[in-house]
Amino acid sequence: MKSQKGRYGKVKYGKEKICLAYCKPLAKYDLVSKKWSNKVSKEESGKAFSRVIYNREFGKKADDEKEKYTSFIMLDGTRVENFSGDGKRNGINSISGWGMSEYMKVLDNMPDRIKPTAILVDNDGPLEEQSRLLAEYINKLKSDKNCKKVILFGQSKCGCMSIASLKYLKPENLDKLDVQLYQAPFLGTLLASPLNLYKKIDSLYEGLSNNFLSSLINSVQQVVIPTKKRIKKVMKKEDKNFLTQKIKEIYWQTLSRSHMDFDVAELGNSGIPKEYEDRYDQEFLGNMFNKATLERMKQIKVTNITTKCTDRTLKRL
Repeated sequence: MKSQKGRYGKVKYGKEKICLAYCKPLAKYDLVSKKWSNKVSKEESGKAFSRVIYNREFGKKADDEKEKYTSFIMLDGTRVENFSGDGKRNGINSISGWGMSEYMKVLDNMPDRIKPTAILVDNDGPLEEQSRLLAEYINKLKSDKNCKKVILFGQSKCGCMSIASLKYLKPENLDKLDVQLYQAPFLGTLLASPLNLYKKIDSLYEGLSNNFLSSLINSVQQVVIPTKKRIKKVMKKEDKNFLTQKIKEIYWQTLSRSHMDFDVAELGNSGIPKEYEDRYDQEFLGNMFNKATLERMKQIKVTNITTKCTDRTLKRL
């Protein structure tokens, strides 16, 4: 299997500023062998654990080569396949640059010399396994005597991944590690777990009146339901079942449909489509909150923000 080269993209940030990005697939997780492969085929490159590097540095001291630098690692749960070839998310111009455009505006105004990296998660790799790879990367960074600090910015499920990586770091590399977490679903969220979400959908619609459901459908049916299958004003039981099934299908089409969806599920794997059952990680919470991880969290700076990340929250860095 021939190893796949990376993809190039452009990042637009600030006022008419552009920098080039290079997305390199590093490893692909095999669900059968339950191992990583460093050889990534062209077909798998869009779903592999990848790193994005940029052709410039940021901050007030970006041009000072003698100045020690701060490494900013961005993990927002995004995969390569979410981006087009030029680094635009789903081809949309307003959200471009492999997930880093909004952050660069802030990084460029920081007083230090900043080297940013974006990590894009694997489609199938268990969160625990991806945490190992992340730790390997941080250990290599910390071996560089010019790297004075590492800021690990984990959003959503990658907030969990950031914390889970701590136990794989060398003890000496905990020094000056700053972990920033945003909307991290440590205890599970409905959207992160089909199991919990599906049960909530079922119970919610069981408790609603037919009149309310009919009104709801009339408002959203053009988006949710194909034209050929309109819901009648007086809803029958089969119509209600059809609606809940449609909502579940939309969830699978628009969200990741990957192993990561099951990491925070709490009970068994009923409710998960059969073709995805083998990816369910019932040990996730135990792996996250073991003694080694909790001890490491006491030794570093950890900031956990539960609200949406904005320019204002970024300036906390």
